[in-house]
Amino acid sequence: MEKKFRDYKFIDKMSYVTSKKTEKCIFCNPLDLVLFETDDIIIILNKYPYNPAHLLIAPKKHIEKFEDLADKDLLIIMKTIQKSVKLLEKVYSPVGFNIGLNQGKAAGASIINHLHFHLVPRYENELGFMDITSGTRMIVEKLEDTLKKLKTNVNILK
Repeated sequence: MEKKFRDYKFIDKMSYVTSKKTEKCIFCNPLDLVLFETDDIIIILNKYPYNPAHLLIAPKKHIEKFEDLADKDLLIIMKTIQKSVKLLEKVYSPVGFNIGLNQGKAAGASIINHLHFHLVPRYENELGFMDITSGTRMIVEKLEDTLKKLKTNVNILK
């Protein structure tokens, strides 16, 4: 199924990557773009998404390394990712997903002090490598619109 979007805008992620970072953790002190949270987990929209509904899923505990996750937390995160896939399938109908984490700066993490997983919905005929790596990224949907669409079905995450 081909997905069509009507709103396009450019975001310069390089200014974020090269800028001085705030001392506050976006998972411990979320300001906006929170989709869902419990006592154990938080899901926020990626402010610089590869695709609409690119989610960041993190434990509430401030943990830096995957190997430091307790079994209970690992199960909660994996179940939350599973439910999040169901949510994105219902709202966006992607044809695939990238699910993973970048641990450490050398692995590509731009937030290195709080472990989080990326859930990226993928579509046929989406933007290519040059769009992603050229320093400017086209976002095909406003983050506020994405959040609104997902929140109407957030009960899937409960």
